[in-house]
Amino acid sequence: MLSSELQRLISRKNNDVVKVMKLEKTYSNGHKAIDNLSFGVEKGQIFCLLGTNGAGKTTCFEILTNHLPKTSGTARIHDQGIPDFYQNSTQIGVCAQVNTLWKALTLRQHLWIYARITGLKGQEAEQVIQYLLDALQLEAYSQQKIA
Repeated sequence: MLSSELQRLISRKNNDVVKVMKLEKTYSNGHKAIDNLSFGVEKGQIFCLLGTNGAGKTTCFEILTNHLPKTSGTARIHDQGIPDFYQNSTQIGVCAQVNTLWKALTLRQHLWIYARITGLKGQEAEQVIQYLLDALQLEAYSQQKIA
């Protein structure tokens, strides 16, 4: 018997932009991190996964962001498979639950990484970085490492 969420996802009326159906991930050591997960995310919706440590939240997002292959099931964004979606789009973001800062990098280097993540390159990236440093009055700190 199909769950009500899975029935909703396969309905012809469903227009969710993210569709995860019967997703599973089993690692080579036999550990099953995700077992038969199904959910959908509607356009404009902010979505989060809640659960205890080891519940498979990070694994799920690693699959959805094309950083980890799934074992089985379906994961689609805008009706495209995950690898195809990420080769052609910048319409989804992931916000970690903790700040991601690296002590070995300067403020400017952090801004460069985040500019690249958002798809900015070259002169365009540099202009946005300089704008942020000026607007936030952080130029004096731009070459300091994050402590």
